[in-house]
Order: sequence, then structure tokens, then C-alpha cells
Amino acid sequence: MKSSNKKVTEFLHSQYKVVKEKILNKRDSSQEKIYTDYELIGEGAQKKIYRVYDSRCSRFVAMAVLKGSEESEKNQFLREAKITALLQHPNIMPVYETGLNDDGILYFTMKLSKGESLKDYLKNNTALSLQDKLNIFIRVCDGLIYAHSKGIIHRDIKPDNIYIGQFGEVLLCDWGLANIVYADCDEEILDDETIAELDLKVSLKGQIKGTPGYIAPEIISSTEYSFQSDIFALGAVLHFMLTNEVPVQGKSSNEILKNTENGQLCLFPGEANSLSAGLKAICRKSLEIEKTERYQKVDELIADLKKYLEGFAPQAEEASAWTQLKLFYKRNQTVCNLILFFVLSLVAVTTLFISSIKQKEQKAVTLLNQLKESDTIRKKMESDLIPVYLNKAKNAFLNGDPETALALAEVTYNFDNQRNDTKDIFGKSLMSMQLFSEAASILDGVNDELYEIAVKFADIKTGEKLDLDQIILFLKAVGVEPENDRAYIYRNILYEEFKKVSPQSKLKLLEAVLKMRNNLSELNCELRYEDDAYILDLANNPGLKILNVLQKFGPAVVKKFDLSNNTIKNIYPIENLNILELHFRNTGPFPLKYLTHYYEYLDAEGSKNDFSPFLENKPVKYLNIHNSLFTNYKVLTTLKNLETLIVSKGKLTEKIRSKLPKNCKVVEK
Repeated sequence: MKSSNKKVTEFLHSQYKVVKEKILNKRDSSQEKIYTDYELIGEGAQKKIYRVYDSRCSRFVAMAVLKGSEESEKNQFLREAKITALLQHPNIMPVYETGLNDDGILYFTMKLSKGESLKDYLKNNTALSLQDKLNIFIRVCDGLIYAHSKGIIHRDIKPDNIYIGQFGEVLLCDWGLANIVYADCDEEILDDETIAELDLKVSLKGQIKGTPGYIAPEIISSTEYSFQSDIFALGAVLHFMLTNEVPVQGKSSNEILKNTENGQLCLFPGEANSLSAGLKAICRKSLEIEKTERYQKVDELIADLKKYLEGFAPQAEEASAWTQLKLFYKRNQTVCNLILFFVLSLVAVTTLFISSIKQKEQKAVTLLNQLKESDTIRKKMESDLIPVYLNKAKNAFLNGDPETALALAEVTYNFDNQRNDTKDIFGKSLMSMQLFSEAASILDGVNDELYEIAVKFADIKTGEKLDLDQIILFLKAVGVEPENDRAYIYRNILYEEFKKVSPQSKLKLLEAVLKMRNNLSELNCELRYEDDAYILDLANNPGLKILNVLQKFGPAVVKKFDLSNNTIKNIYPIENLNILELHFRNTGPFPLKYLTHYYEYLDAEGSKNDFSPFLENKPVKYLNIHNSLFTNYKVLTTLKNLETLIVSKGKLTEKIRSKLPKNCKVVEK
């Protein structure tokens, strides 16, 4: 699979070079008659769209032609074509080719089929069912999920940029304003130098781009685009599909932008109020003014929509028990009606039996037995549900989701508040959410150690949450040993704090936990944050064996990560760390597969680790593998950015040396 991805990247790179050559050099006269029968079918601010005949493939295609002639406009046009071509998904408009047309103007070709924009489609199909509208919206979400998984933000989602084909195909179009989030983007985008080059030439940062009414509030105040700003636009599209109205109104574009920034949304006017509460809740959550209150991923939005379509209350609705009961009735209407009929019939028969008890005493006894059996069945069903919910609560707690664990444990506790195992997981979940007073009342007489800790920190806590010093004190109190269930309370609180605190507080918390986890009174380290990057120097710590805490330390840029002269025994996969310098001098065996990062500087002299399987095609500039367990020297020929190489004498063959970059300095020791 890795080899296949590399071939695709090389192919795309070669295609871009062909296009660039066409721009800079004279056009090939043999290509002049490839496209004929031009017919203008659309026009935007930066390009015109033609219907043209492709003589090579004997088909009509859509051709986007650049209107401007500035170099910046050309770069942005090429960037849009390149990004769109990389997004291969059934719900994203496919790009076929980029080049120069007969007039020497940049173009790219796309799929052409009969259809119209979502805005026109809704206007021309007023009888479209709600189910059909939501199916279209879900397919738009599917395309955006794919783009986000590649690290691409669309930035201009609106009905005019969604295409509905003649045969029901749904395509998300116009990626001209798209942003690449390099911290989250796909490996083939990182490896593609042409994308990076175009992205540098066409910087869209710090600019408000998009369509008023669909632009998220944080963009207007700080031009802060994110995956959540795309979700706001999705919410606006959903609102338009449901009401034929944009969620932010105004007499001018400036007024709409001002109303958006001030959070003055006009949701579900007039007849739209007849929509279900669940569907409106989904739309409102997508359009939250604070982006942290919105869905954080498009997958979450789709999951709620599917719950709604299946007859369940979406999470965004926070439905009451009565609402969930009504939804249950709708999902099981036939069965419920039969049960109701049975109950009413049973009551009628019972009344009849009582009125004629002397004549029908035997039938009354039989009916009484039936009622007892029904009650026994009901109690058994409730009893059977308790272990199911309890097991789900335990799994959520152990998997770092204390909120879900708390909700499930509370349901189980309400069924049966006498079970100690239910109280135990309920109390631990409350402690993970720093609800110490509530936890103490539940754990009293069930878990004496945790009860005492809960009472202590209920008195210590002065605000809504513990401060940093109190957090460290709490972690010491619950302990960090993995054999103990309390370690999951420590882990849940620690990982949540890593998301919230400042870089300096984050480093202070990291040092404290490393000492606790490794039973160290002192730690030889240099932990700093400067120039928007971390320095994590943990070299020369023979007692440092466990680094599991680093799993959730990111996302972060680490300028220097030093584990030299250490022997690490335990570590989880390290996520979201962009490491620039990696120092591994004289380091004992280490699971290198957990360091899936793009470091430019690697000093592995004397290391008992083999880095060769992990270096292929990586952007390493400095590499020291002297006296290390480096087995595959052939991989050095794939390091195109290598500037300095330090190896042991006799290890580097002339054949491999000859294939190194010309400016690479080789030092043999």
C-alpha cells in the first residue's frame, strides 16, 4: 500500500511538471485541436465555464478557463485544480486535465453532466420530500468528511457550490478558496512539493473569503478558518434546505457579516417552526456561535442525522424522557398499539370478571396469574438491562470517555441504587469529571480510599475545576499505577488538562507526571516553550522507563526531542507531534513505530535501534547513524533533502554514495 501511494504521488508530480512546462514553453501544436465546440455555460469572478468537446475521448466535458492574467491568479487557479484533482471521491467534482487552451489561457477540465446547483434544484423541485433533502445533505457531508480526512478545508460551502446531476449525483464543487491544514493532511500531500510551492505563492491566511450568511463568526473576527468553520457553513446549507432562508439576514453583505459576528441568527422563521425538535437541534448545534460548541467533526453531524432518520433523538437535542418515549412509540407504533389494545382489553376483561366474580372466579384467578407473570417478565427485563448498561459504562470509563461513562452509570444507578459495582463506576466517573462532592456521596461505604480522596478534594476545590497545583496534588493522591483502576481517573483528568492549559502549565504538568509515573524524586530535563515550539530534553535519565504520558501531549510542534542515553520500556503511540530534531544517542531498544513523524534532524549515534525501515522518502537533512544498528543503507538514496551524513567507516558503499544528493556532506568515523 505504501508503494502504491508513492507511485500515485510521483504520477501527480510528473503531471504538474508537464503543465508547468506547457505554461513556460511554447505549446505543442498537436494539442491545438483537442477541444472544440466551445459553449459558455457559466461564469464566476475568476473563471468562465464552457461546455467543450474532447476529441481524444469522444465526449463533452466542462472546461474552467481563467479570466485574469496576473501571476497570483494563475497560481491560485493551478492550486484549485491541483487540490480538486487530489480529492478523489464520488461526491466531489472530478478534475481530468489542466493546460493551456487555444488562446494560451490556463484551463482545467471536469466532469460534465446535465444538472443544476442545489439552490436551483430546490427552487425547481418544491415538492421534494424531507427524506430526499436529508439524503442529498448527507452525501455533501460524505464528500467533506473525505476532504477533511485529507487535511483540506473548503471555506466556501453554499448551495451554489453543490451540484445535483440529472441522475441524482451530488457533487461538492469550487475548491478555489480551499485551505490545506498541513498538521492534519494526507501523506501524499506532504510529499507533493508542487502543492507546497503553490500554497506558498497563494496565501489565503488572514483574509475573509466566502459567502455572507455561510461564513462562521470566528472568521469575521479573527479570520480563523478551521474544520468547524466548514461545519457552520454546512449548518447554514441545512437551514436553507429546510426553510429556503439563509440563517443570517441583512439588507447588505456588510450587515449580514455584522449580524453573523454579533451572533444575530434568524433560525426557522414562520412555517419552519413546524419542523421536528430533533432536526432543529441538529441545525442549531451546527450553527453555534462558539465553534467549540458546534460539532467538532462532520462525522458527528452525520451520526446525529442518522439517529434522527432512524427515529431516535439526536445527541444535540438533549431530549427529555418524555420525548424519547414519544420517539420510541413512533418507531414501534404497531407493537405499542397492540400492547395498548391488550392492556385496555385486559382492563375491560378484569372489570367484567370483578362484576361477575362469583360466576367466573376461576377465570379471575387465571387472569391474576397472567398479570403476575407479566410483572415478573418486566422485572427480569429491567434486571437484564443493568449488566448491559453497566458494562458499557465501564468500557467508556476505561477508554477515556468519562462523560459517556457518567451518563450510562447514572442510568444503571437509577435502575438499582443498591449495587456496589454500579456505585463504584458511577463514583469514579464523577471524580473523572471533578464532581468530588457528588462522588463522595456515592462512594461512601463502597470504596473507602476513593471516598477519602473525594472528600478531601471537595474541600480543596475552590472553583468549578481544580487549578494546576491542585491537579498535580490530585494525581499524586489517586496514583498512576496501571494495575489500579484509579489510574484511569488520573488518565482521564490528565488528558483533559493537556487540551486546556497553557504551554508552560502543560510542561509543568508533564514533568510532574513523569516523576510520579517513574517514581523519580528528580528528573534531569530541559522542558521549554519558545517560538511557538517545545523543547523536550529528557536525555541522561537512567531511571526514566515509562513515557506513556506523551500519548496525548500533542498537537504540538517539538523543536527538539532528546531521549539520548535512556532505556525506555513503556510508551504509547505518540499522536500529533511534529518533531523537527530527534536525538537518540546511545538509546536502548525502543518501539520506533510509535514515532510516526517527519523529523529533519536525527542523531542516532550508538543507538540500539534500526531506523532504516522508517526513513524512506522522509525529509531528513541531518543524519548520524555512526555505530548504530542501521541495516538497510540503500534507504539513504531516497533521502532527497539529506545535507549531512555521519556513518561508521566501511559501511557506505561507493554505489550508495554515488546516489546521495550532490551537496550531501559525508563524514566517516
